[in-house]
Amino acid sequence: MEKRAQRIDSGFRVLIIGKTGCGKTTILEKICGDEIADAPSEKRGLHNIEKELISVENNLFVAHDSMGFEAGTEKEMNIVLDFIKRRSEAKDPADRIHSIWYCMQSGPRPVQKAETVFFNSRHGSVPVIAILTKFDLLMEEMQQKVEDDGELEDDEAEEEAEKQATAIYEEHFKKALMSMKYPPTQVIKLSNGNCSLNRI
Repeated sequence: MEKRAQRIDSGFRVLIIGKTGCGKTTILEKICGDEIADAPSEKRGLHNIEKELISVENNLFVAHDSMGFEAGTEKEMNIVLDFIKRRSEAKDPADRIHSIWYCMQSGPRPVQKAETVFFNSRHGSVPVIAILTKFDLLMEEMQQKVEDDGELEDDEAEEEAEKQATAIYEEHFKKALMSMKYPPTQVIKLSNGNCSLNRI
């Protein structure tokens, strides 16, 4: 049976942005501590940015999910920027967004086109938190690389893997994002098993 939730007229409203599979649904569910009514679909193209995603047991939390951020086209970007403008200036305080969470999956590749366009475009005064998700997977990838080299003991290999993964985060993500024209308010990294409201 499909779960629904009734929105109330006060609380916290967030826009969550990111490509399919980057961990948006996991973040929403862990932040709320329960399931989200009408949670984001894993299929591209089914998202409606105007649709309210409401915590089943905590209707003080309302989220909106950006759609179609796979390609980062001008049309897709304009839809998101228009939504941010309207919702940040809404006359009714209950309709305003309070924060934007921009999710990017960890990996050895640098910031992609969509992120470059977004953080070089004016997006108002709403605070933006850039979230690097699945950092544990990047750690595992770096550890496998270090172990394949076969030059270090297990403890040393784990330490070196963490060092390399953190360097990728600092250089390719955090530094790159903070150097853009309209940088995020904060940049954080999260692992699948470590997502708490205190970090966001």
